[in-house]
Amino acid sequence: MFNIINQQVDTLKFHLYTSTKLTDEDIETYNSHIQNFIYKKDEAMNVKVRYGDERTINHEFNNYKFNVLATTNRGFNVSIKNHDIFVSLRKIKVLDSNPIIKVEFRAEYLTRCGYIEAIQRVELFLKKLIPEYEIKISEIHLCADVQGHEFNLLDTYKFKTNSRSTKLFESKDDKLSYLNNNVFTGFSMGNGDYMLRVYNKTHEIEKFKNKSYIKPLKWDINPKYNPNKTVWRIETQIRRNKLKTIVGDNGILDGFDVVLDAIPDLWAMSMEQFSFRDLSNQHSIDIITGYTKIKDNDVLLTKDTLKKRFQVSLPHPIWQKLSTFNSFKGKPLSKHKDITYGSIHYVANSIKALVSTLSKYNGGLFSSEVLSNTIEKINQENLEKHGLTILESGKLKMLDYLHKAKEYQKINGVILDDFDLLEENILNDIRFSYAQIENEPCNIQTFEEYYKLYKKVSDEGWFK
Repeated sequence: MFNIINQQVDTLKFHLYTSTKLTDEDIETYNSHIQNFIYKKDEAMNVKVRYGDERTINHEFNNYKFNVLATTNRGFNVSIKNHDIFVSLRKIKVLDSNPIIKVEFRAEYLTRCGYIEAIQRVELFLKKLIPEYEIKISEIHLCADVQGHEFNLLDTYKFKTNSRSTKLFESKDDKLSYLNNNVFTGFSMGNGDYMLRVYNKTHEIEKFKNKSYIKPLKWDINPKYNPNKTVWRIETQIRRNKLKTIVGDNGILDGFDVVLDAIPDLWAMSMEQFSFRDLSNQHSIDIITGYTKIKDNDVLLTKDTLKKRFQVSLPHPIWQKLSTFNSFKGKPLSKHKDITYGSIHYVANSIKALVSTLSKYNGGLFSSEVLSNTIEKINQENLEKHGLTILESGKLKMLDYLHKAKEYQKINGVILDDFDLLEENILNDIRFSYAQIENEPCNIQTFEEYYKLYKKVSDEGWFK
């Protein structure tokens, strides 16, 4: 009998960015608060402690009590913490795209209050520091605690996933006489930005007593919990780099509220993309050995055979129970790719491709003369075919890229970093090139093509 005895948001980290609604007075007040914390940080640096202990000093801000640390994270002026949150802060010098505050919720706080109430309480504190800000979630972990299945090493071969990275967890046990006294305690799949962890939670809280809060807060109050059975935790970890590539009903999972609304969707996506299949242990042994038995004969296990097994298999019964998050069914999410920016690496690769292809085209010869003659030939062919020089065609593609990027932002409701500067530079280049159309060696078709695209991407009119 499989039972889910707990599902929750286990880890939550978010970044705060400056808002355009901030006034000079708001910034000045915020910076003064940070300066007061810095004074306390300087005091903490002089605190004498035993070797290895953390140097901190108590401080109260608007009835909120914190420990101010003598050290801080790189790029920030000061770090503070209490039993609920850990916060890094920096002064506002210029309105840039870097976070001014980082907040990490402690897992016990999220378990005790629930993520909704915890966020509401923390936002009340943040509003005392700074009245206006933008929040982005930098990392979120969703988990389920289950009983009724004892995960083992063979289970790691029963997952249907695109991830090629699997890491095993082991723990020393002096009572064992095999596996170098190691006992299997779980595994992870995926990389740092997106991964699944399955691990023995009972073993963890026995080893780390500070993790035992989960038992009285969640397990003991669930009538389905059996204290004589092992609890295994299934946990998906998703960071911002992954979230920004996912699209839900409300657009890209980039905004704070959008991500929180999509929690059941993210859970369902993870259960599908790291799918535990109802396969036999013999299946796993076949993968390990590379052979399978057919009529008592050992036959090489082919990729097609393995693929077919996964295709016809069903999700494991425990995975079927985990298809919802706290009884909420997830909606489908899709993947998208960011609009790409130019890069010196792209330029370098283009030059390499040009040299390689042109050399092969000219029987291994490459020189400035060969390059010049080839460009003239291509330019002439482009003029005859399209009525445009290759330079003009290239600039048209720049405008076309700009138009698509603006449409992308409009549809997905997200602003690309430094896009305004990119847009300004491209449009200025076009205006400079065609400010005096009568003096340019181009025909009216060229002008019309530019004008048509320019109107799509610029609200300023043709001439400034």
